[in-house]
Amino acid sequence: MMKGERLNILILPIAPPYPPDDGGKICVFGFIDHLRKQHRFTLLVPLYIPAHIEQSIALKKAWPDVNIVEVQLFQHHVKEKPIKRLLKWTFRIAKAVIKKAINDKTVNFRGNDLLDDSAFTMPFSPYAFSYVKKLEEVLNQGKYDIIQVALTRNLNLVNILPKQSKKIFEQIESRFDVIKDYAETKELDKFYSSYVTKNTETIENAFIAKYDAVFTLNEKDKQYLLSEIPGLKVYTSPFGILDRDLRMPDNSNKVPDKIVFSGNEEHYPNLDALEWYLNEVHEQVNAITSLKLIITGKWSNVTIQSFSTRFKNIEFAGFVDDYLGLLKNSLVVVPIRIGGGGLRTKILYAMGNGIPVISTSIGATGIEAEHNKSILIADDAVAFTLAVTKLIKDAAFRKDISLKSYTMIKERYSQTYTAELRNSFYQKIVSY
Repeated sequence: MMKGERLNILILPIAPPYPPDDGGKICVFGFIDHLRKQHRFTLLVPLYIPAHIEQSIALKKAWPDVNIVEVQLFQHHVKEKPIKRLLKWTFRIAKAVIKKAINDKTVNFRGNDLLDDSAFTMPFSPYAFSYVKKLEEVLNQGKYDIIQVALTRNLNLVNILPKQSKKIFEQIESRFDVIKDYAETKELDKFYSSYVTKNTETIENAFIAKYDAVFTLNEKDKQYLLSEIPGLKVYTSPFGILDRDLRMPDNSNKVPDKIVFSGNEEHYPNLDALEWYLNEVHEQVNAITSLKLIITGKWSNVTIQSFSTRFKNIEFAGFVDDYLGLLKNSLVVVPIRIGGGGLRTKILYAMGNGIPVISTSIGATGIEAEHNKSILIADDAVAFTLAVTKLIKDAAFRKDISLKSYTMIKERYSQTYTAELRNSFYQKIVSY
């Protein structure tokens, strides 16, 4: 275990990181859960919806040694629907896409909805008064060696953080990068798209430059920031799969009996990925393998009805209690076309359980996995179909991929390894 100074660390997430059932939560939960015995952590947790109250209560029980401060940002009389959704723009886009998809087999969405949505392209508006006052209260209660901010939405908080604290920004996703990929994928007007992308990039980087250090989740994002912001201290500090979820692959290496796609519709890149896979790959793969495509996560009834009517041998499973159990004897597909940097949790968890993964280059960005060794990379429909077929038919190849993927995740992306790496960075940052 890394030795060093016991630090007072304030973490500013955008929601309760509990239960750790998606990438954003795992990214926050994993390192705190491992390091909370070594440092004194305080979390200021915003509660946007009623469900966040229960999540925060459960988190306090799991972490009795962590100071968790809450600030409620919704009204009690609201029961089912939140006043604001952090990603409300995605629903507007999804509805437009699915409405067209009902009538067209191939969707060619060319609207500028996302680029025209300032809530997405300019996520730098001030926080609510109640949140800022609660942050002021927390800052006045003690001195913090480190204040760590996560996600683009929180970037502007740097303007009110104390100078004596080391301020770290954790870049889970680059907003302008998402905009760029979206515009290219949807073939939007290049001149206007460039204008919007550069506008967001300029403001995003201006805020990032105000921090004492930045954690990126992969080396590519680190190198970009170093080139754009000279003198900025940047550390590649990925999050890892929780140690309890690492599982040695089954030596029997049974033939896969299903294909799994994971993701929530409210994150637009998932909708785009599923739509592309179904239109371009699924029918060919189904004709060759007859394997059912299992789609997990939260999807609207409109989407489920539309896709289930148009495509055979697919199943929307919703939220799965035993996700790792579902992954057994499966192949995982990650046909992501819209990036944003960071890491794909769905890939880490599949590989950490020895499940073969076929991903696009964008989907696998940042993960130190080699094509045809621990992962298969496929950027078009033909390559995807061939990759799935190879994994089904070649048992020796499938077994080799399974073992190498598990070993790589255990050595480089486990909770213990990534948390201790981050701890070493904390010690460096407070020393300068």
